Amino acid sequence: MNLVQFLSLLGLFAAGLAIGCPLARFVPFLPIALIELACGFVAVLFFGSAVYRRCGWMPRAPRCPKCGSADRAYSVIPHQADGFMLECQKCKQVLVLQSEVAVVLGDDGQEVGRLRLRWPKIVGWWTANPPFK
Repeated sequence: MNLVQFLSLLGLFAAGLAIGCPLARFVPFLPIALIELACGFVAVLFFGSAVYRRCGWMPRAPRCPKCGSADRAYSVIPHQADGFMLECQKCKQVLVLQSEVAVVLGDDGQEVGRLRLRWPKIVGWWTANPPFK
């Protein structure tokens, strides 16, 4: 996450806080600060992925599906299609990372499987759909 992405999410959080101020009057049994913080988090969770998609930002890369490397060390390969082509530095597994899908390519360049981004999409949690080895 770079500074622009962080500031955008911080702006969404601030907008949620601003919306939480008037809403806090309708819930007298909870502290105002708690309601404002909850509105800020809800704004980031629900609208953060839409901001990412609109700005064309990529989520955090998934773990390598072949070696399971947790450090997410990838090399970027020049690629002509939409998205980024990434190669694992440990096992040389190739992924094509798009906005919400990562296509896993085999040694011959054919699609082996897909990874889908789970909600909330700004966090970068990936699941295999369907599971593959």
